[in-house]
Amino acid sequence: MRKENNFLDILNVFYKKINEKKINKIKAKNIRLEENIIQIKEEIKDKSIKLEKLEENFKDNNEKYKRIMEIFLSRGINFTIINKNYKLNEWENLVVNKRGDRWIIETKDGEKLKILDRDETSLLEDILKERNYSLVITRIEDKLIKVKLHVV
Repeated sequence: MRKENNFLDILNVFYKKINEKKINKIKAKNIRLEENIIQIKEEIKDKSIKLEKLEENFKDNNEKYKRIMEIFLSRGINFTIINKNYKLNEWENLVVNKRGDRWIIETKDGEKLKILDRDETSLLEDILKERNYSLVITRIEDKLIKVKLHVV
């Protein structure tokens, strides 16, 4: 009987050590997970703050954009074209056509006067979207032609 108790005691100690190792591993994993949770919560907080700032910036920029768009729509936009001895008259109407990804100011006969750059193109797309417009030559000088875009 003594040998059985001794064997059971040894087995019990062995089983206890295995369980302690498993418990220690679980505790260590639990600590790592808690640290990860804290780190993720901090990241979420930081990103929430950044998101709030971005939303505020977007709102401000959107308001500025709307105000600028209102100014463009009410006052029109002036373009300057280099005069290459085109046969044009003041108060003559011009057209704006989209070719590829660019907008081009042309005469009614299709003569290209100015190819707008990308910034001007993106602005015109927003302004002319579903709107009627009038593009008129307001002044012809020796070297320059002044053109005004009115949105109706």
